[in-house]
Amino acid sequence: MLSETEIIKRVQNLAIKLGKTPTRKEYIAEYGSISGFNLFHGYNDILIKAGLKVNHHKNLSDDEIKEMYIKYIKGNGVPSSRNIPKELPSCDTIQDRFGSYRAFLKSIGYESHQKSYTKEELTKLLQDGIDNGSIKSMIDLNKPGYPSYNCFYNVFGVKTWKEILKIIDRNLESTFVPHKNYNFSKEELKNKYIELSEKIGKTKSGASKHEVRKYLGFTESVFFIAFKKPLSELRREWGYTPRKAKKIYTKEMILKALEEQEKKFGRKLTLREIMQCKELPSLPTIYITFETTSMEEIYKKRESN
Repeated sequence: MLSETEIIKRVQNLAIKLGKTPTRKEYIAEYGSISGFNLFHGYNDILIKAGLKVNHHKNLSDDEIKEMYIKYIKGNGVPSSRNIPKELPSCDTIQDRFGSYRAFLKSIGYESHQKSYTKEELTKLLQDGIDNGSIKSMIDLNKPGYPSYNCFYNVFGVKTWKEILKIIDRNLESTFVPHKNYNFSKEELKNKYIELSEKIGKTKSGASKHEVRKYLGFTESVFFIAFKKPLSELRREWGYTPRKAKKIYTKEMILKALEEQEKKFGRKLTLREIMQCKELPSLPTIYITFETTSMEEIYKKRESN
C-alpha cells in the first residue's frame, strides 16, 4: 500500500499534468487504484494536504446540492451523468455523497433523464437526424444534445440499434471510416491497447470498448476495420480474460457482511468506508437490493427485525 507522502505526491504530479485540481475519478484513471486512501479523511483531505484547491461544491450540504439540482432541472430538464453543467456539483461529488447518480435523482423525485423523453419524441429526433444527415451511425449519438444509448433502448424497449431503426422505419448502413489520424497498423493498435490496459490497471481483463473511446479517442470500429474481428475476440487472443460475472447479493448476505465489518470497526461504517470495502457490494447495489436510497433506512429495517 502506498504511503501518505506517495499519494500526496501523485496528486500533485497529476495536478501539474492536467493543469487543474484532479477529481477522484481522474486520479483513478491515471493510477488505476485508490490504494492508501484510507489513510486520509476523504479525498478532500488529500487535496488539502497536497496544497490544492478543493472543489467548492464539496463544501455544500446534501440539502443544498439537492436544491441546486431541483432548481436547474425545473428550468432545463434532467442532465445526463456525462453532461452535467459546470455550475452544478459534479458526478463525482454526487457519487461520493449519494452512492450513484441514479439514486440521487430518485431521492429528489426524478427516476432518471430517460423520463424526459417519450417514444414519439425520440422517434422524431432520430428520423430528423437521419434524414438531414447529422446521424450517419449509432456513434453520432455521442454528440451533444442526444440522450444516452440506454435511454433509447429503454424507451423503445429493445436491446439493439437495428431494432430501433426498424421501429422508426429508417435504413442506415454503416459508412464509418477511421480518421486519417487513427490509421494505425495492426501492431500499433495492439500496442496502444496493451499500454492503455496497463495504465488503467486492467492488466487481466483488458480495457473495455468504453475505456478505449474515452482514453484513446476512437471507437472499437478502428480495431474491427484493421483486424476484421471484434475487440472482445481480440482481447482473448491477446491473453486477456473477461471479468467474472458479478456476484448476486441477497439482503441477508449484505446484512451479514455489514455486521462483520462493523465488528472490525467497532461502529457503523461511513458511506465512504462502505464504498471502499471489498467485502461489500457497491453502494448502488445495496440500495437497489433494499429498494431505498439511504443506509439509515437499511439500519432501521435491520433493527426492527
